[in-house]
Amino acid sequence: DDFFKKIEEIDDKNFDIYLYVGKNKIKKYIEGLKKFGNIKLSRKLVGYDKNKGKKKYIITILVKKD
Repeated sequence: DDFFKKIEEIDDKNFDIYLYVGKNKIKKYIEGLKKFGNIKLSRKLVGYDKNKGKKKYIITILVKKD
């Protein structure tokens, strides 16, 4: 179910990662990215999974290099 939508470089020290991921799995991604710098998360509601009865979000992870 998890997949990367895109990675966008903002400048030499910052980039955004857009991905679809279950809310319980986001910690796995954050821990792996912390070695690259500071992390900031935001999410946007993009739909609803009728089969599972759950909301679908796209998570944006901003990584600011140290």
